[in-house]
Amino acid sequence: MNTEPSLLVVDDEPIVCESCVRVLKPQGYQVEVINDSRQGLEMAVNNTYDAILLDLKMPYLDGIQFLERLRDQNKDIPVLMITGYASIPSASAAMRLGACDYIAKPFTPDEISVAVSRTLATRTKIDEIAQVVQVAPAPPVEKAPATEDAATDTDTVRFYQESWVRCETPAMLRIGGFISHEAGLTTTQVRLPRVGEMVYRGLPMAALFRFKNPAIYIPAPATGRVVEVNYAVADDPSALWNDPCGAGWIARIRTQADDYTENAVREVTVIGAEDADLSATAEALINFGCNVSRSHDVPSREQLMASSDSPVVWIDAVSLGALGPDIVERLNLNVPEAKIVVLADPASTLEKSYRARRLFYYAVEELGEFELNEILASAFRAPLPEHPKSSQSSLLPRWIDRIDVTNRDGDKASCLIDGQLLDSQDGLGCRLVKMLLEKNYPVETLHGEGELTGQMIHNALYDNARVFILKCADSGRLPGSLTARQNDELVETLKAPNCKLVDLTMQPALNENLVQFTPDVIEAMAANLARMLTEKQSN
Repeated sequence: MNTEPSLLVVDDEPIVCESCVRVLKPQGYQVEVINDSRQGLEMAVNNTYDAILLDLKMPYLDGIQFLERLRDQNKDIPVLMITGYASIPSASAAMRLGACDYIAKPFTPDEISVAVSRTLATRTKIDEIAQVVQVAPAPPVEKAPATEDAATDTDTVRFYQESWVRCETPAMLRIGGFISHEAGLTTTQVRLPRVGEMVYRGLPMAALFRFKNPAIYIPAPATGRVVEVNYAVADDPSALWNDPCGAGWIARIRTQADDYTENAVREVTVIGAEDADLSATAEALINFGCNVSRSHDVPSREQLMASSDSPVVWIDAVSLGALGPDIVERLNLNVPEAKIVVLADPASTLEKSYRARRLFYYAVEELGEFELNEILASAFRAPLPEHPKSSQSSLLPRWIDRIDVTNRDGDKASCLIDGQLLDSQDGLGCRLVKMLLEKNYPVETLHGEGELTGQMIHNALYDNARVFILKCADSGRLPGSLTARQNDELVETLKAPNCKLVDLTMQPALNENLVQFTPDVIEAMAANLARMLTEKQSN
């Protein structure tokens, strides 16, 4: 079943329809256009669309008449009004005409993308309301404890290194970065993704350029196409460390994958006395994306280790009094991996007793202005992967010309490498092949001098269901970024209609034609390439 949102554009100007197709189709929308409003009404009534983009002034039926007749058919499809006329000067006026939103001509690609995203959000709300209305009231029952399967994921923040993701709907994610105050102090410029770009989990999506300091690259925590960008953080990047999971969000992406669920939840257990009010502490941690549980005693090791290899425990030393050091002692013994933060009174006489135990951080009320940010940034900082190297003989050919893989469904895919990019004994090439083998996929590699020929492309197109051509070139994006473009023209030229050909371009470091990436980018790049090579062939 196709889950791509479907749009109908009704506008008598062909150039407007063409612009909508050019901007929205690459973002994963199904877009149908019609220049005749009468035919458009017939299509809207007889077909199912997620939203309609409707011009206000058209011959035969104008936008108002179109809406009136559409509503007569009991259609509740969200409508985005397109207008170039001063008679509709504001969004409120457009609402009175039966539209969910409006956009003025001429519009930019970003403006139409954001407007469509807002309109589709209206569709989601309508569906939710309809489900509530259609369900007959049931007698009250005692609410059962939530199970893992029944729990919603919309409020959970998940982290990938210095980035986070929150699921808004099954197909829409909000993503951002978690930057420490110290790291962001010297920021002079913020580079954000562009609407319409694909971002890939683990590869750079945004960057902070800093005065006399190396740039900070923020990886995407999930794979998807950017539909909205928070340009406010470019003007005032302080939200990235003051309110990273709120006003500091970076973009919204539409995703068809669920790789965001592979990210970690930041679990924090707050321990305080039974009568202690821990709400302020919990709220502060939740605002920084933590999943907070509260306890009056040391939880079991299983409870603390359930969602994290290295849990963080927050000790409310003020309420615990003399019991606090003993609780820390038991944590040290039972859960040595735990990172323990003690929040104590400045005048406490127990500081020496606490510091005699193993602590991650000893703080006093009130925390400094940016102290909580720095504590969490340090506590949850992920270790970098090691630079991948192979133990095979150095006498073997180094450069990989081709990688052939067969997935679980028996579909064959081939990755052809344009140039000396993948070293079988070091870096990305070594890690990609090793990753495929670790997942038990049948893999064959062809080694040579790194030269891609037309005959290689021709043979691969006739031998495989999918072919990828991997190259390194400047695409104007952040170093380590990846772009993918389906090459139907070459498939048609070589008369290989049963094969899908995709051009993959890696953005080199320092604008050089070299794949000199950091170990974390190498790991993420290998994971994305492996997923593309082995994913199920779509019809």
